[in-house]
Amino acid sequence: MKVYFDKELEINDLMQYYGPCIVQIGSNLYVDLHSTNILNFLMLESVREYTDTLFGEELKCVEYLQENQANFVEFRDLIPLDEKSFENFKVANVIVKHVKMQKGYTSVPLLSVENTVYGMEISLSLNKQYMLAHTEYFSNKGFVHLLDFLIAWMLGQMLKGENIKIASSEPLMYKMDLSQISEEKALMLEEKFKNVNLKMVDVIDGLYDLMLRILPDMENFSLIENRDFVVKMFLSGQPLSKFVQELRTIDELFNSIRI
Repeated sequence: MKVYFDKELEINDLMQYYGPCIVQIGSNLYVDLHSTNILNFLMLESVREYTDTLFGEELKCVEYLQENQANFVEFRDLIPLDEKSFENFKVANVIVKHVKMQKGYTSVPLLSVENTVYGMEISLSLNKQYMLAHTEYFSNKGFVHLLDFLIAWMLGQMLKGENIKIASSEPLMYKMDLSQISEEKALMLEEKFKNVNLKMVDVIDGLYDLMLRILPDMENFSLIENRDFVVKMFLSGQPLSKFVQELRTIDELFNSIRI
């Protein structure tokens, strides 16, 4: 049996960040998107470690002692290796290396990215270090909602036109499905996200001051009671003026009706 994974990663990275690997059982190759089987291999004796090539990609390969050891290992969540599953493997690698890399940031970004064990889904949430450094911001409920809307708007603008599903069921928590994009697209979006994520920190101080002056009653806005609709609107990436105009037109139409 063999396990293939990104040559820049270690087996511990696969376990810590739910990284992907490719498992060879006999002559069959499978993708394990989150290395849920990697603990089984740690109980086996490895023969050697070397670099091998799959689909033109150089990967680290760890070979284990006897093929009949597979009889003692219970495998799960394996996807047969083909061009599509290998592309997902490469996108998952982009995710894992980003999650690992963000721990070494010298500047604290606004959002943290975490890998999940659900397909190609990742979660984005407010960076805990940033939150602890700005407790006065997050004790203001109005500002929390305003920041929530800003993040939804930012993600909508960044992902406009991309084949990525994104949703949010609670403030400051977002989930993205990257199963339909290529490694090339994932790398491009990662670079854009890194830049925007760090730059957003620079605007938060000004946003907080503006809210105190211009929107002191933000906490009581009816938009907050309709968060699901508002966030979905922001995430669409469409110009807000379009929605405002359409709602104004409908409002004028309904108000003209005598009932």
